[in-house]
Amino acid sequence: GLACCGWSPQKIGRIVRSIRERQSEESGISLAYLLSTEFLELAQRRTGVEDPTFYELGDAFFLSAQGIGACGVCPRDGELGCSFVDTLPPKHRQEATHFLSWTWGYTVSTVREALQSWLDTQQGTRAEDVFLFMCFFVNNQYRILVEKTRTGADVLGATFENQLLRIGRVIAILDTWNRPKYLTRIWTIFEQSCAIRMDIPVTMILPP
Repeated sequence: GLACCGWSPQKIGRIVRSIRERQSEESGISLAYLLSTEFLELAQRRTGVEDPTFYELGDAFFLSAQGIGACGVCPRDGELGCSFVDTLPPKHRQEATHFLSWTWGYTVSTVREALQSWLDTQQGTRAEDVFLFMCFFVNNQYRILVEKTRTGADVLGATFENQLLRIGRVIAILDTWNRPKYLTRIWTIFEQSCAIRMDIPVTMILPP
Protein backbone atom coordinates (compact mmCIF):
# COMPACT_ATOMS: atom_id res chain seq x y z
CA GLY A 1 0.00 0.00 0.00
CA LEU A 2 0.92 3.66 0.14
CA ALA A 3 2.39 3.22 3.61
CA CYS A 4 5.11 1.05 2.07
CA CYS A 5 6.08 4.03 -0.12
CA GLY A 6 6.76 6.16 2.92
CA TRP A 7 3.33 7.78 3.15
CA SER A 8 2.18 8.15 6.73
CA PRO A 9 -1.43 7.48 7.72
CA GLN A 10 -1.73 11.20 8.48
CA LYS A 11 -0.59 12.16 4.97
CA ILE A 12 -2.95 9.64 3.38
CA GLY A 13 -5.79 10.99 5.52
CA ARG A 14 -5.05 14.58 4.44
CA ILE A 15 -5.04 13.61 0.76
CA VAL A 16 -8.30 11.70 1.07
CA ARG A 17 -9.94 14.65 2.87
CA SER A 18 -8.66 17.02 0.20
CA ILE A 19 -10.11 14.88 -2.59
CA ARG A 20 -13.47 14.59 -0.84
CA GLU A 21 -13.53 18.35 -0.21
CA ARG A 22 -12.83 19.15 -3.88
CA GLN A 23 -15.40 16.64 -5.11
CA SER A 24 -18.02 18.14 -2.79
CA GLU A 25 -17.27 21.72 -3.81
CA GLU A 26 -17.36 20.91 -7.53
CA SER A 27 -20.42 18.66 -7.47
CA GLY A 28 -23.63 19.35 -9.30
CA ILE A 29 -27.01 17.78 -8.74
CA SER A 30 -28.31 15.39 -11.36
CA LEU A 31 -30.98 16.74 -13.68
CA ALA A 32 -32.45 13.25 -13.65
CA TYR A 33 -32.95 13.55 -9.90
CA LEU A 34 -34.56 16.99 -10.14
CA LEU A 35 -37.02 15.69 -12.72
CA SER A 36 -37.74 12.52 -10.76
CA THR A 37 -40.89 11.61 -8.89
CA GLU A 38 -38.64 10.90 -5.90
CA PHE A 39 -37.62 14.56 -5.60
CA LEU A 40 -41.13 15.89 -6.27
CA GLU A 41 -42.64 13.67 -3.57
CA LEU A 42 -39.90 14.65 -1.11
CA ALA A 43 -40.61 18.36 -1.71
CA GLN A 44 -44.36 17.89 -1.30
CA ARG A 45 -44.04 15.67 1.77
CA ARG A 46 -41.60 17.96 3.57
CA THR A 47 -43.53 21.17 2.93
CA GLY A 48 -47.11 19.89 2.83
CA VAL A 49 -47.55 22.02 -0.29
CA GLU A 50 -48.37 20.67 -3.74
CA ASP A 51 -46.10 23.10 -5.59
CA PRO A 52 -43.78 24.79 -3.07
CA THR A 53 -41.31 27.56 -3.74
CA PHE A 54 -37.67 26.93 -2.95
CA TYR A 55 -37.94 29.37 -0.05
CA GLU A 56 -40.50 26.98 1.43
CA LEU A 57 -38.21 24.06 0.63
CA GLY A 58 -35.32 25.80 2.38
CA ASP A 59 -37.30 26.02 5.59
CA ALA A 60 -38.51 22.43 5.32
CA PHE A 61 -35.20 20.92 4.24
CA PHE A 62 -32.70 22.77 6.41
CA LEU A 63 -34.45 24.62 9.24
CA SER A 64 -36.73 21.83 10.45
CA ALA A 65 -36.09 19.51 13.39
CA GLN A 66 -34.91 16.76 11.03
CA GLY A 67 -32.98 18.78 8.47
CA ILE A 68 -31.63 16.97 5.44
CA GLY A 69 -27.89 16.57 5.93
CA ALA A 70 -27.99 17.95 9.49
CA CYS A 71 -26.32 14.84 10.90
CA GLY A 72 -23.89 14.40 8.03
CA VAL A 73 -20.26 15.46 8.27
CA CYS A 74 -19.41 18.12 5.69
CA PRO A 75 -16.48 17.03 3.46
CA ARG A 76 -15.49 20.70 3.10
CA ASP A 77 -14.87 21.63 6.75
CA GLY A 78 -15.29 18.39 8.71
CA GLU A 79 -18.15 19.82 10.79
CA LEU A 80 -21.68 18.49 11.27
CA GLY A 81 -24.18 19.66 8.68
CA CYS A 82 -23.55 19.03 4.98
CA SER A 83 -25.02 20.24 1.72
CA PHE A 84 -28.04 18.50 0.20
CA VAL A 85 -25.94 17.21 -2.69
CA ASP A 86 -23.56 15.49 -0.27
CA THR A 87 -26.46 13.34 0.97
CA LEU A 88 -27.15 11.91 -2.49
CA PRO A 89 -25.71 8.72 -4.00
CA PRO A 90 -22.88 9.21 -6.55
CA LYS A 91 -25.18 8.73 -9.54
CA HIS A 92 -26.99 11.93 -8.55
CA ARG A 93 -23.90 14.01 -7.71
CA GLN A 94 -21.03 14.37 -10.13
CA GLU A 95 -18.83 17.22 -11.32
CA ALA A 96 -21.10 20.07 -12.43
CA THR A 97 -21.61 20.42 -16.18
CA HIS A 98 -23.77 23.57 -16.10
CA PHE A 99 -24.17 26.54 -13.76
CA LEU A 100 -27.84 27.30 -13.06
CA SER A 101 -28.86 30.93 -12.56
CA TRP A 102 -32.30 31.25 -10.98
CA THR A 103 -34.13 32.41 -7.82
CA TRP A 104 -35.51 30.64 -4.79
CA GLY A 105 -38.82 32.39 -5.40
CA TYR A 106 -39.58 29.93 -8.21
CA THR A 107 -41.86 27.00 -7.58
CA VAL A 108 -40.70 23.44 -8.03
CA SER A 109 -42.91 23.09 -11.11
CA THR A 110 -41.42 26.22 -12.74
CA VAL A 111 -37.89 24.87 -12.37
CA ARG A 112 -38.74 21.32 -13.42
CA GLU A 113 -40.80 22.34 -16.43
CA ALA A 114 -38.21 24.84 -17.67
CA LEU A 115 -35.41 22.29 -17.36
CA GLN A 116 -37.46 19.55 -19.03
CA SER A 117 -38.30 21.92 -21.88
CA TRP A 118 -34.61 22.76 -22.29
CA LEU A 119 -33.60 19.09 -22.18
CA ASP A 120 -36.10 18.30 -24.92
CA THR A 121 -34.19 20.65 -27.25
CA GLN A 122 -30.78 19.09 -26.50
CA GLN A 123 -30.50 16.30 -29.03
CA GLY A 124 -28.60 13.31 -27.69
CA THR A 125 -28.33 14.71 -24.15
CA ARG A 126 -29.62 12.55 -21.31
CA ALA A 127 -30.84 13.93 -18.00
CA GLU A 128 -28.48 11.46 -16.30
CA ASP A 129 -25.49 13.21 -17.91
CA VAL A 130 -26.39 16.76 -16.82
CA PHE A 131 -25.27 17.97 -13.39
CA LEU A 132 -26.30 21.43 -12.28
CA PHE A 133 -24.39 23.72 -9.96
CA MET A 134 -27.56 24.87 -8.24
CA CYS A 135 -26.95 26.93 -5.10
CA PHE A 136 -29.87 25.53 -3.11
CA PHE A 137 -28.47 22.01 -3.32
CA VAL A 138 -24.70 22.43 -3.61
CA ASN A 139 -23.99 25.22 -1.11
CA ASN A 140 -23.87 24.16 2.54
CA GLN A 141 -27.07 25.78 3.80
CA TYR A 142 -26.19 24.88 7.39
CA ARG A 143 -23.37 27.42 7.21
CA ILE A 144 -25.41 30.01 5.27
CA LEU A 145 -28.99 29.75 6.59
CA VAL A 146 -28.51 28.16 9.99
CA GLU A 147 -25.16 29.28 11.37
CA LYS A 148 -24.65 32.38 9.18
CA THR A 149 -20.88 31.92 9.40
CA ARG A 150 -18.06 33.43 7.35
CA THR A 151 -17.67 30.13 5.55
CA GLY A 152 -21.17 30.70 4.25
CA ALA A 153 -22.57 33.96 2.88
CA ASP A 154 -19.34 36.00 2.99
CA VAL A 155 -17.59 33.82 0.43
CA LEU A 156 -20.50 33.27 -1.96
CA GLY A 157 -19.27 35.88 -4.44
CA ALA A 158 -15.80 34.38 -4.75
CA THR A 159 -17.25 30.86 -4.88
CA PHE A 160 -19.63 31.88 -7.65
CA GLU A 161 -16.92 33.35 -9.88
CA ASN A 162 -14.61 30.37 -9.36
CA GLN A 163 -17.36 27.91 -10.19
CA LEU A 164 -18.49 29.93 -13.20
CA LEU A 165 -14.99 29.92 -14.66
CA ARG A 166 -14.56 26.20 -14.00
CA ILE A 167 -17.90 25.12 -15.44
CA GLY A 168 -17.89 27.52 -18.38
CA ARG A 169 -21.59 27.61 -19.28
CA VAL A 170 -24.73 29.00 -17.70
CA ILE A 171 -28.41 28.14 -17.92
CA ALA A 172 -30.65 30.96 -16.68
CA ILE A 173 -34.29 30.26 -15.82
CA LEU A 174 -36.91 32.97 -16.32
CA ASP A 175 -40.34 32.21 -14.91
CA THR A 176 -42.15 34.42 -17.45
CA TRP A 177 -41.21 36.59 -20.42
CA ASN A 178 -43.02 39.66 -19.10
CA ARG A 179 -41.66 41.05 -15.81
CA PRO A 180 -39.78 37.91 -14.72
CA LYS A 181 -38.82 37.54 -11.08
CA TYR A 182 -35.30 36.94 -12.35
CA LEU A 183 -34.83 40.64 -13.16
CA THR A 184 -35.98 41.77 -9.71
CA ARG A 185 -33.11 40.03 -7.92
CA ILE A 186 -29.74 41.75 -7.50
CA TRP A 187 -27.92 38.43 -7.29
CA THR A 188 -29.16 37.08 -10.63
CA ILE A 189 -28.34 40.39 -12.32
CA PHE A 190 -24.87 40.11 -10.77
CA GLU A 191 -24.54 36.59 -12.19
CA GLN A 192 -25.42 37.86 -15.65
CA SER A 193 -22.92 40.71 -15.43
CA CYS A 194 -20.17 38.30 -14.36
CA ALA A 195 -20.97 35.91 -17.20
CA ILE A 196 -20.76 38.76 -19.71
CA ARG A 197 -17.51 40.07 -18.23
CA MET A 198 -15.96 36.57 -18.28
CA ASP A 199 -17.34 35.78 -21.76
CA ILE A 200 -19.26 32.76 -20.47
CA PRO A 201 -22.13 31.64 -22.75
CA VAL A 202 -25.60 31.92 -21.23
CA THR A 203 -28.71 30.05 -22.34
CA MET A 204 -32.00 31.62 -21.25
CA ILE A 205 -34.86 29.18 -20.74
CA LEU A 206 -38.52 29.37 -19.72
CA PRO A 207 -41.19 26.85 -18.77
CA PRO A 208 -43.55 26.02 -21.66
